[in-house]
Amino acid sequence: MNKLPVVFGVNDVYDYVSDLRNPRKQGQSLEGGVLDPIHHEFVLSAARVASALILLSSFFRPASSSPSTSASRNFTQPLITIMILILSWQYSSPPLRLKERPILDSLSNGALVWLCWALGYTSSGSALFGPNASEGASKGWLLALCTSGVHALGAAADLEADVAAGQRTIATMFGERAAAGFSAVL
Repeated sequence: MNKLPVVFGVNDVYDYVSDLRNPRKQGQSLEGGVLDPIHHEFVLSAARVASALILLSSFFRPASSSPSTSASRNFTQPLITIMILILSWQYSSPPLRLKERPILDSLSNGALVWLCWALGYTSSGSALFGPNASEGASKGWLLALCTSGVHALGAAADLEADVAAGQRTIATMFGERAAAGFSAVL
């Protein structure tokens, strides 16, 4: 949960212009509202501080960790955390702004969920790849594919609102059927 300010806060800042045109963002709904520009710099500063603290915390292992897992954890946890933070920022912010790159918008959602899953999975010293990886390691890939599919299906359902907001998504670029088909394939 400590990654939420980075993911959602950054998104609200960089989506400001499209949020103004998005009918789902008018008023306070389940989709949230429009973040007033007066708060943008504070939110970005808070996200930067949160990113630094999250990264710093990834270098410390819990006291309950066994020494045998510490060597792999000392490398794996910070690496996964760095990837989560980079993807969290680049999903919404320039220069990549993955959320406006059709197909990558859905795949990056799945990748972010997989990375968060992998962070938890490896926290006990479990291997993700190679001969030491257990059968459980493959479940993360299923979660990532399902998340990507659900994102594409959501984009298909949100087509009208996304067109009104000027968003480029898998559905606005390829249509509802293609987005739903992509979702079904995953």
